[in-house]
Amino acid sequence: MNEEFVELVKKSMVNPHLYDGLESASIRLNGNIFHGHILRFKGGDNYLFISNTENDRLFHSSYFVFGSSVFRDRCLWVDESDLTYVGGGMLI
Repeated sequence: MNEEFVELVKKSMVNPHLYDGLESASIRLNGNIFHGHILRFKGGDNYLFISNTENDRLFHSSYFVFGSSVFRDRCLWVDESDLTYVGGGMLI
């Protein structure tokens, strides 16, 4: 994980004390696979997916989390069942 990206996420959060980790992840959405990161929050079971690419039809900017447009059209609230794991170099 790129430390600069982790620091950007933490600095951009409205409440950085809720940060509980960031990890690479992929999701399946409308038959497509999107790659990015999962932002975990302390004391919660909701995850915020941050896509590597913008898509204004599928993603939002999550102003309640970031308070700015730093991740404009890249965010989506997901749960564990939305994640697509990578195993042995192949999507499962």
